[in-house]
Amino acid sequence: MPLFRRPRDKDIPKKVYFAPNSRAVRPVWLLEEIGLPYELERFTLGQREMRGPEYTRINPNGRVPTLIDGDTTISESTAIAQYLGAKYAQHLAPGPEAPNFALYLQWLHYAEGMIMPPINNYVVETVLLPPDRRNPEMAARAVAPHCRNRLRGTLRNADDRPKLDLRSPGMVPCRQ
Repeated sequence: MPLFRRPRDKDIPKKVYFAPNSRAVRPVWLLEEIGLPYELERFTLGQREMRGPEYTRINPNGRVPTLIDGDTTISESTAIAQYLGAKYAQHLAPGPEAPNFALYLQWLHYAEGMIMPPINNYVVETVLLPPDRRNPEMAARAVAPHCRNRLRGTLRNADDRPKLDLRSPGMVPCRQ
């Protein structure tokens, strides 16, 4: 029996560069769901150190979240979620051989690319900005009928496609 055992990847704490009230909450939430150890390096949004040389060596964009997992450094919350799912939580994320893999990727990235920009604008204009800096016209534009109609059309077109059953191992497609 060896005196020392090499820790498995999942036993090595991950490091998450994080700021509250940001998309950095997503990888932390997923790490909690998976049960992986992690360490938080906290910032506040807009903190000068996020744009400083020490952090921009890790993430040249000076944004959060960033995950360090051993020799791997990755940023962008959806990319981190996809990475963690593929590497540590195959029971939550279908692999390339699964029949619903393309559908899983489509919805994972659709949420960030198509839904989040108007929602983000709305939250900024109604919650995050101080009242004297809020722009009601920008908030209204974020939830304008064309944005709602785009989502309705996407969901309507999805009615005939297999659904992702989040309760089953590997998110096996189910019909509803």
